[in-house]
Amino acid sequence: MSKTREDALNTAAVIDLGDLRYSDERVYDVKHPVTLKPIGWPITLAGPGHPKTIEAVEMEFRQQQEEEERRQEEAIAAIKAGKDAPKARKTIAEMRAENAARIARRLLDVPPVVINGQRIDTETVETALADPGFEWLFNQLNGELSNRAGFLPSSAQT
Repeated sequence: MSKTREDALNTAAVIDLGDLRYSDERVYDVKHPVTLKPIGWPITLAGPGHPKTIEAVEMEFRQQQEEEERRQEEAIAAIKAGKDAPKARKTIAEMRAENAARIARRLLDVPPVVINGQRIDTETVETALADPGFEWLFNQLNGELSNRAGFLPSSAQT
């Protein structure tokens, strides 16, 4: 390396990217579906690098692999039996339940609320997320979990 370049590297300001690391968690205050004002229900979300998120992603990947292997085995068995390969179809309810479970796995803390007499908390929030009547809640949490910039410290967003 030339002396000039080496001198420049030694005297250049070092950039600290530490502020650009995603936080492991953040609190999201659920908003009213019409007014978009916080309703006082703070839910703690697991960030992109949180162990719970990593575990959830790995589990989804394993499930997809297992499902694909099962479909292939069923197709081979059908062909051997002289039948058409079965079409993999899920009902809307099954897809909704899977998506609700995916979101619920990334919620660290859900303070208890009551919906039609049923207690909803960290352990049971999946039920509300799978309910078509609470699609607004699913959409809010899914959007917040997908918004990776929201997991950056506020100082890094300026």
